[in-house]
This record gives sequence, structure tokens and C-alpha cells, in this order.
Amino acid sequence: MSTLLIERSEFYPARQQEAHREYFELGDVQGSDFLDFARKELAAGHVFTRPHKGLVRIREVTQLERGILAVVGFGNSGQAGGVIGANGTEFEITPEHAAVMDARLLLVAPADSRYLFTFHERYPGSAPGIACVAGLKAAWNGSGYGVTWKNRWVQDGDQFLAEADLKEFEIRRRRGGGPTSRSRVQHLGVMSYAATAERSKFFERSLKDKLLSDPQAAYDLFELEPLDEDETVLHLKRGDVTKTYVVERGNLPKVHISLGENLSDEDFVGACLQHLAGLVDVPWDRNWCSKIA
Repeated sequence: MSTLLIERSEFYPARQQEAHREYFELGDVQGSDFLDFARKELAAGHVFTRPHKGLVRIREVTQLERGILAVVGFGNSGQAGGVIGANGTEFEITPEHAAVMDARLLLVAPADSRYLFTFHERYPGSAPGIACVAGLKAAWNGSGYGVTWKNRWVQDGDQFLAEADLKEFEIRRRRGGGPTSRSRVQHLGVMSYAATAERSKFFERSLKDKLLSDPQAAYDLFELEPLDEDETVLHLKRGDVTKTYVVERGNLPKVHISLGENLSDEDFVGACLQHLAGLVDVPWDRNWCSKIA
């Protein structure tokens, strides 16, 4: 079973402060269409060599009106080994090789939008598109455009917090803090006051809701006084997704969307488009992902 991850990227002049930041539309990034750059880099057979970070291979590419559908692979090099079948070793891997797993990556770049969307097909333990986008971004940074590419994961909404189970909660306190900051603990990085549910169990939902809504709740349970740099941390689980959620930061997990088994390329693109419709900032056009004749 695979899942879908979604990134949303923006482009703005390098070193421009956020308060005065002006974002480029993708069809006109310093006078160039971003998609032209992406088409050049995401060519079938191209390999991104990322020192100490593995190898990315572009196996197949389908050009779309305002996007690219690619089958990409990623693997770590530097480790010798072998590919083993039922009858024994079939191929020896040297440190120059990488065992590569393939998955699909859909890039959608509406010309009038400030947002680039990338959809990653993820299998357990592997989402090759993430490394591919990192390689593409490195090529962009070395291209001389003078434009910052900022990418962020599309996050789950409040539904995750409502449905997730609470396994553990803690207060993290830097360098001991407060009354415990005597000389013998001055150099501690972080102290943690934690409570963990029994094995194979979770805390009551009512406790999770209280910890989310009442900033004092965790301190009352641990009989502590709050300090300025404290963080209340919840360890949450929903299905196969686990998340360390820092209440003060509101750091929701990235979206994981279940995909059906053995999807065709058309079905994969269709699944992506269903979610793109609710994210894009310009009038929707399904032809963005039409194949170029």
C-alpha cells in the first residue's frame, strides 16, 4: 500500500526579508518559466549525484501541459552487497552502486500561480520523489537565478489532532531551569518530565483534549511551575502515522493520503488532482495535467 505526500513551494528574491517579500508567479520567475527549467533537469536517464546523500535516477518522464509526471528512483551508495533472489545472489553491488527503489512524482506548476505543487508516491520506508526534488532544488540554487526556492509540506489539519491517540506527554525544560539550575546541572541540554501510557494502551482522549486546550494542565499533573522556554510535547498516533506534537509550535504532521493498489499513471494523476483542487491559489484548470501531444 502506498501513500501520497504533498509539498507546496514558493519563489522569491534571494535575501529578501519576509516583511517585504514579493513572490514570483511560476510562469515568470525573473523572466523565465520555472517549468522550462524543470523539464531540462527532469529528463529520462538523468541522475542527480548528491554527495553522502545517495543517488537519484529519472527513469521515465511524461510531459504535461503545466506539469511533469516522472518515475524516479533513489538509493544510498557507498555500501557493498548483493541483490539476492530465490536461487541466491544474482548481482553484486559495489560502493559505487546504489540499490534504487522507484516511485512516481507529479510536479504541477500553474503559470499564474505563486505555488509549485509536488506530489510524492511513498512506499513504506521510501519516497524517492523527496530526494529528487532535493536534487532539483540544488540544481536551481546553482543556476544563478538569484531566487530562493522555499518548500513546505502540506500539513494535516485539526482532524489529525481530533482522531490521534495519546501515547506519551512531557514537559521539556532547557538546561535544568528554575530551582534545579544549580551548578551540577548547569550544562544539561534538556530535562524532560514525561508520562507514558502502559504497553499497548493509550491515555484517555479527555486527557489529550485537556493538554491541547489548557496550557497549565501538564504542569498541574507534574506539579511544576512553568518557565519561559518550556515546551509541552505530545506523542500521538493515528493509524500508521506517529507524530511528536509541540503544543507551543502547533507543528501538525504532513499529510499522508492512502492510495489504492496498483494505480495506473492516469489514476495516480487523478488522485493528485483531487487534492490539488483545494490547495491552488488561482482558477482551477484540469488541463494542467493533460498530456502534451
